[in-house]
Amino acid sequence: MGSAVARNRARRLLREAWNALAPRVQGGYDLVMVARGPFGKAGAPELTAEIEELLRRAGLIES
Repeated sequence: MGSAVARNRARRLLREAWNALAPRVQGGYDLVMVARGPFGKAGAPELTAEIEELLRRAGLIES
């Protein structure tokens, strides 16, 4: 996958995951998500679940 295609896919997946989780995230924080490494065949559901777990561990989201 070309770098521009991979970058656009990563942006789209991160945006989709954020849109699903944003209403449940505690306010008052600025978050920066940086995609490092290839996303491979991971889809939005897997990425959303991973980000949700990270936000939960950080105390920014509840179940």
